Amino acid sequence: MRELSLTKRVEVRFSELDPLKVVWHGNYVKYLEDAREEFGRRFGIGYSELVKNGYYAPVYDVRLRYERPAVMNDVLLVKITYRPAAGAKMVFDYEIHRESDGALILTASTIQLFETSEGEFCPIVPDFYRTWQERVCYDFYKVNACERTDSGFMFNVSLMPDSEVYEGHFPGKPVAPGVCMMQMVKECYEYASCTVTRLEKIKLCRFLRLVEPLKIQDLQIQLDAVESDGKADIQASVFKNEEVFVSLKAELSFKDNGFIYFGLKVRYEEDISKLLPSDDSTSDANLAFGSLKVKDKIFIQFRGADTIDVETLTAACDEFFDTLAVRDSSSKYIDNVLYKIDDDVLVMGLDYALAHVPSFVDTSCYKRFDASMQPDAALKQMQENLDLLENDFTGSYAQMVSTDPL
Repeated sequence: MRELSLTKRVEVRFSELDPLKVVWHGNYVKYLEDAREEFGRRFGIGYSELVKNGYYAPVYDVRLRYERPAVMNDVLLVKITYRPAAGAKMVFDYEIHRESDGALILTASTIQLFETSEGEFCPIVPDFYRTWQERVCYDFYKVNACERTDSGFMFNVSLMPDSEVYEGHFPGKPVAPGVCMMQMVKECYEYASCTVTRLEKIKLCRFLRLVEPLKIQDLQIQLDAVESDGKADIQASVFKNEEVFVSLKAELSFKDNGFIYFGLKVRYEEDISKLLPSDDSTSDANLAFGSLKVKDKIFIQFRGADTIDVETLTAACDEFFDTLAVRDSSSKYIDNVLYKIDDDVLVMGLDYALAHVPSFVDTSCYKRFDASMQPDAALKQMQENLDLLENDFTGSYAQMVSTDPL
């Protein structure tokens, strides 16, 4: 992808100083805004273009790192760089240097999300923004799709046969350069993880077949990554169908002005039945759950460590729900939350099951029936029923226990 950047020249004014006669720390955010506005005008993605297409792009996240102060009459060079990233967001990195000696003053990063002119959050990349990316950012290749996997990412990319790269490699018979293929893998990782990296070490690199963009344009990249201690070990394969073109193992380091978001550690799964335990005892439940209509719903599964008891985990869930309700009290993004099943629903479910027992019983249940009728098992079940009744504050357990044949 083509790196889009520019430098905005800013002169420090007296009104921007604090009592210590240095630039007040909050004014640097204004310098970032000045550079962002200039970037928008230069590359056709300014605020006027956003509004014209029915969107706003409010700043969601700002990261600043102050290296040294700026003072009166300093001329600052604010460099802004656009970082293509997966999802409906605009990511920029910044560096501010003093013009006179080149000293680094500040590094920063910002994220802007999209919302409609009606104030609705937009989780899907707007069409106008995708069109702008394809027109301005892509030169050697473009990313068509990016999905999380258990160990990393899967990309669908398309090579750009008209890229300037092929004017010298080779005229009349373009072949994708190996270094460009490695750079594509690195940039795809940065695209998905919203980071800025440096290639530290190539552990293995094999170019197995020529990639000729006039013959082959659509490729897939399977990229597995393990992040630790400010580095990422990646293993990637560039392929189409069963034909592998490039195999790469490398070590990337995260640059100081990059940032790693918790999104790296969160996996979004549309088929949430995949999150449920899967074995013979849960197959029927998973089948029923998979038939539910769950569009526009988010499911959160809490799982405690081995040392966490049920009461502690329940208390954590309650606290999470209470916090969620408070934070959404003004925005009203959440229509409804179901995190406790009413006792009446439990009783109705039990009544239905008892009324339709033959539908749930097959020959595999007979051994369990025999085991349940043994004296020790009966005593254990009756003790459990007694414990339920002693802690029954709503009366629902009494209804359930009354249906127990023991």
